[in-house]
Amino acid sequence: MISEMTGAKYFSTFDAKSGFHQVQLDQESSLLTAFHTPFGVYKWNRLAFGLKDAPKAYQRRIKEEVTSQVEKCANYIDDIIVWGKTREEHDQAVRNLLEQCRKKNLTLNRQKTSIGKIELRFLGHILTDKGVKVDPQKVNSIKKMPHPNSFEQRAEKQAQLQRFIGSANYLSRFIANFSALTSPLRELMKKESEWVWTNDQEKAYQGIKQCLCEAPVLAPFDPNKDLILSVDASKDGLGAALLQEGHVIEYASSALTSAQKKYAQIEKEMLAIVFGCRRFRQYLWGRRVSVESDHKPLQYIMKKPMDELSARIQRLILKIQEFDLDVQYKPGRYLYLADTLSRAFLQSVHSANDIDSELENQILGIQKVCLPEDLLKKIQEHTYADSTCHAIKNLRNQLPEQLKPFWNVRHDLAEHDRLIMKTSKIFIPLTMRHEFLNIIHEGHQGIEKTLLKARGSVYWPQMRRDIQNYIAACDACQSSQSRPQKETIIQSPHPDYPFQECATDLFDFKGRKFIVLVDRYRRWICADPLRSNTAEFVILQLKKYFSTFGTPEKLRCDNGPPFSSNAFQLYAKSSGIALVTSSPRYPQSNGLAERAVQTVKFFLRKNEDFEKAMLHYRNTPIERGLPTPAELLMGRKLRYELPVPIMELIPKGTWTKNDL
Repeated sequence: MISEMTGAKYFSTFDAKSGFHQVQLDQESSLLTAFHTPFGVYKWNRLAFGLKDAPKAYQRRIKEEVTSQVEKCANYIDDIIVWGKTREEHDQAVRNLLEQCRKKNLTLNRQKTSIGKIELRFLGHILTDKGVKVDPQKVNSIKKMPHPNSFEQRAEKQAQLQRFIGSANYLSRFIANFSALTSPLRELMKKESEWVWTNDQEKAYQGIKQCLCEAPVLAPFDPNKDLILSVDASKDGLGAALLQEGHVIEYASSALTSAQKKYAQIEKEMLAIVFGCRRFRQYLWGRRVSVESDHKPLQYIMKKPMDELSARIQRLILKIQEFDLDVQYKPGRYLYLADTLSRAFLQSVHSANDIDSELENQILGIQKVCLPEDLLKKIQEHTYADSTCHAIKNLRNQLPEQLKPFWNVRHDLAEHDRLIMKTSKIFIPLTMRHEFLNIIHEGHQGIEKTLLKARGSVYWPQMRRDIQNYIAACDACQSSQSRPQKETIIQSPHPDYPFQECATDLFDFKGRKFIVLVDRYRRWICADPLRSNTAEFVILQLKKYFSTFGTPEKLRCDNGPPFSSNAFQLYAKSSGIALVTSSPRYPQSNGLAERAVQTVKFFLRKNEDFEKAMLHYRNTPIERGLPTPAELLMGRKLRYELPVPIMELIPKGTWTKNDL
């Protein structure tokens, strides 16, 4: 945004008054904000503060309808800025903005308006006609922070130091050697280091404050002038500087990881180019850029065919193919800025995974998975100790006997985060398969259900055989085998939405009474114990279910005393529920409820932790090719012991009637 204000001398800022509340929601969006209170269900008619997507939605709405319609104007959420190279240009832009706000009924806050300023505070920076400089208020807030040593506990000291470094890092673009100053302080942030505040740390702490007070004015970016990206790599760090006509636009530096330090020097120099391009992408993309490097072979490497380059250089070049670069050689003695930055690097900015693994993961479709940390570490340790895993890493054209089962999927396998991955599935080493079979079979579901659940999370050859053998040896499963009577199936019309039609039933288990409710649309099962099977307690429990999922149009039940009572009939009528009772002495006519009762009884009989078994049930696909009950109802999977891709935990589009 600031880069668009090149040459501007006059600035104005406006703030939308209660900005979010000025955006009216449509009916569909409004229903998504509904919430329960003791006084009923309420929903927002206007965009509410605190919603996760509210800032994004508001930014897009204001940009589309207001600021994008006015030249020399931009917004960040509810903060709007107008600029101009001359007073006339600026004033016309202000008039156009106010007229657009009037058309769109956007109310501005008079108390937070600044008009026609030649020096203006905006988003933590001071905008002037000469460039961008540090906001003194932000500097003062950093200078007045409590000293880390003023706290007693080590955790409190580290937290305060982290706050100080994080706040100062926001202004690091103004300081060329910022990383060198912070290096002694970052040593104290490591878990293995003791908290010993020496003169080096105190000197660095005070030096950062002093540098912030003397921070230079960075030149404004001019899209009409040529850009030069100056890069360099030392044995421990990377440095990059963006320049126009000899004036610095922005600085950047980074430490090398332990793996990157082992790179050949030519690979480090190429890594420096990748780092600079990615760091300054918003300036470089879509234009010709001159790259200055003190490593002459890079000039020729950039012109070579890809198949003549090493694998690592190929991966690095693939990362910058979107840029139009002209690599030029410049002796190190003239490469002042980049050389200094590479030796005074900023710690923990650039990681090995960012360059070496990200591209391969994207090509192979590897996704980050959600897994308990102790279990993840255990898999990593067993993977490292497993000889087959080491052989898989080197599997290319040769085929050892032990790797024959992996040959057909060899192109789908990749190493990621000390694991062997097949897309989003983790390869389980032989020494951990029995433990994972225990987890997968949690809930004691059948072979097909267990296999469907496993194939969504983990991978190893001949998984079906192992699951079949495990279930065949499971005492709880073998002792609870059922032989249901087969009857002719009469298919009922499928519901149009969740909990439109439900089925319920009561049953006894070990002297306790239970109620079951199952949704025909999503196969979602609810089950709870009852104090009594009288109509009063049955109605009370059903009300709890309906307050969460909504009142159904149709409820299937048997002719038992609670459901045939006057009290239950009156409750159903007053709630608008049509009761459909099963035929006497023919429970199969309420087969969905009977099957749910059977499922719940199996869980109660086989599992000590019933709720955990229900979690596994809700995360198991209903049938091959169909999603899980949780995905059908919530649009996402539920987190549990098995690895689940992060993207599958985020709600997405729900399944419709035609999909089932």
